[in-house]
Parts: sequence; C-alpha cells; structure tokens
Amino acid sequence: SLGYGFVNYIDPKDAEKAINTLNGLRLQTKTIKVSYARPSSASIRDANLYVSGLPKTMTQKELEQLFSQYGRIITSRILVDQVTGVSRGVGFIRFDKRIEAEEAIKGLNGQKPSGATEPITVKFANNPSQKTSQALLSQLYQSPNRRYPGPLHHQAQRFRLDNLLNMAYGVKRFSPITIDGMTSLVGMNIPGHTGTGWCIFV
Repeated sequence: SLGYGFVNYIDPKDAEKAINTLNGLRLQTKTIKVSYARPSSASIRDANLYVSGLPKTMTQKELEQLFSQYGRIITSRILVDQVTGVSRGVGFIRFDKRIEAEEAIKGLNGQKPSGATEPITVKFANNPSQKTSQALLSQLYQSPNRRYPGPLHHQAQRFRLDNLLNMAYGVKRFSPITIDGMTSLVGMNIPGHTGTGWCIFV
C-alpha cells in the first residue's frame, strides 16, 4: 500500500461531510488527511520537499509557518523517534504546485531558521519510480557477492537499511531495526558494504 486512496461520492454533500468528519482522524499511529482530490497535471507533480537539519524543538505548525510564505502547503510532517517522541530534525513539505516548491528551495536551502544553530537543507524528496526501484533490486539480486542462490526463509536477523535507504531516498541516518518472523527475504551482500549487517530492499 502507498498509504493513500480515493473515494467517489455521488452526492457532493456526502463528500463534504466525509471531509469534515474524517479529516484529522487518528488511526493507530497515523493522522489521516481527507481532502478533495486534484486532477493530475505536470504543475502539481514532484512538489514534495525533504527538509533536514531542523531544530529538534521545531513543531509541525512552525515548520508550516516557515514554508507557507512560498505557497499553499498540502501536507507537512516532522519525523519523530517512535520510542521517545523526540524530533529527528527531518521533515517533509508538499506544496500545491511544483513552482512553489522550487521557490522554497531557493529561499530556504542553506538558511538558518529562527532558533536554529545550523543551516537547514531543503531539496526535492526523492520518490523512486517503479522502474528505478526494480533496477536497483535487480542490480543487488544479481550481485556476485550474494551469499545464497535463492530467497531466504524465516530468517530472524538484524538488518541495517542505511545503505539502501540512502541510495533510494537520499535519507542519511536510520537506526538498525530488528525484523522477526519475516518470510521470503532475499539475502545478499552489498558491494562495498563493510560490517556484519545485512541489507534488504523492501
């Protein structure tokens, strides 16, 4: 699942009621956003920004205030540690239009927001296309350094995802995570990867 979906209502009043009732609803660990869908066009594609170096004290509201001078914000979020709830200093901002995102990069990349001791980095979020993902997976799967000829089953290992996440999404730091009871995992060594960890492409 990509984490989003579409619902068509026959009566516009029902659509409005759904938005008013469900927008902002908390589901498990997520807060859902419900809004009118926009027709796809080139002007609104790739308007999602990745922001790093944010002050740990910055709230989502303050992040939106900082970026709202450049255009209409569709969604925003700050990544937090799932255990402590403390900000990771990384966030995402999606603008209504690509040109607004471009202006935000020009205006804020390398700047120090109020309360920040270091400049922030603002760039387009990498959304790997299916073709790119398949190419990366193919490259890894066919690596001569693979330890096993086929999929691994029922492996309970500790996987370090840093390398692949960085390659695919431009994300620099992720803590190692433990995955238990997973099935049909493809095991492989990553060329140039030093250490005892495993990398998997999910």
